[in-house]
Order: sequence, then C-alpha cells, then structure tokens
Amino acid sequence: MEKIETERLLLRPWQKEDVPACYELAKDPDVGPMCGWNPHKDMAETKRIVETVLMVPDTYAIVRQEDGALIGNIALRKMNGTHAEIGCWLGRPYWGHQYIEEAAQALIHYAVMDLGYETFIWHYYDGNHQSMRAAEKLGFHEDGTFEQKNPILNRTLLVHRMEREIEWKQKTAWIEENASFSQQYQGYYGESDGTHTFDLLDDEEK
Repeated sequence: MEKIETERLLLRPWQKEDVPACYELAKDPDVGPMCGWNPHKDMAETKRIVETVLMVPDTYAIVRQEDGALIGNIALRKMNGTHAEIGCWLGRPYWGHQYIEEAAQALIHYAVMDLGYETFIWHYYDGNHQSMRAAEKLGFHEDGTFEQKNPILNRTLLVHRMEREIEWKQKTAWIEENASFSQQYQGYYGESDGTHTFDLLDDEEK
C-alpha cells in the first residue's frame, strides 16, 4: 500500500505498534460517537480494531511529520465504478489545524491520479459540524440526507451525504482546480521509495 506525504503529514498503513497511541485518541467520548462508534473501553478493544478494521487496504494512519505523533485515521472505500467514499476521524488534541482537509486533499489526489476514481462521497452524522465544514472546504456539495439505524450506538441517526466529482485526470488541471482552496497543493511523485508527496504552497492558514 502506498504512503502519501504532505508538508505536515504522512499517511501510512496502520501497524500493531500503533495500538497504544490509537487507544489514547479513541477512548475520548468526543471522538467516536460523532463518527458512529463508541469510545474504546480498553487497550484490548483498540488492539482488535487496529488489527481487524484499520490494518486493511486503503486505510491510513495520519501521522504528524514534525514529531511522528499518530493523530487520526483516513480511509478510501470503493463503492461502484469510479465512485469511492472517504471516511476519517481525528483525535481531539489535533482539532483546529486543518489536518483532515490536508489529509483528504492528498488522498483524493492519489485516488484520482493513480486509482482512477472520479466521484467521491463524504457522509457525516447530523450535528458533526466539523466534518461538514471540512467537506465544504474540500469542494464537496450537499447531496441529500437519510436516516440510518446505528447498531453500535443503538439509535437512528440522520446522515448527510456530500459529493465531489473530478472530471479530469491531468495534473496541471488538478492544480488549477485547487487554486481557490486556502491551502494549495502541488503534487509530485517520489522517486526513491514510492511515497507520493504533496507540497503546501501557502502556509497562511496552518
């Protein structure tokens, strides 16, 4: 599985060694329920989740480059044809720094350029305003709502569906399309280790 790198972040496959750091983030009651899962009760539960849910293809640990801190998760799920869903969560100590926008922007770029996806879906539960704002900054638009019974939380939730369609594959067109985004990315492919690297062109809103 590819590693994806931005100026501030590294998206890499999950590892068993990530369990303690993941538990510290996932036990927070302000993180899981807004994403549809309960806070982790203990390290054993986190170990099970890491090994069976997170250590799978196209699911990435989000790591901060400056100190190697594990800060969250982002995943790409094939739906049908050229459609894919993006799911993500971020530990509370790392909110407010546009890390999710940065990680998702790089993942979308990789998915378009290397995997051939063209349409991306973003779901968020009613009341998760942070997820909604991140999707809007990334160019997603509202595409309807539906009710979903969540067996983990044992209640029915209103789910918002957002969509973003990419109608081109050329790198120059991609960069031009993203010129209006407050943090702009210029992509290039690392030659030595297969890591995809994205440079931030504007540091204004870090």
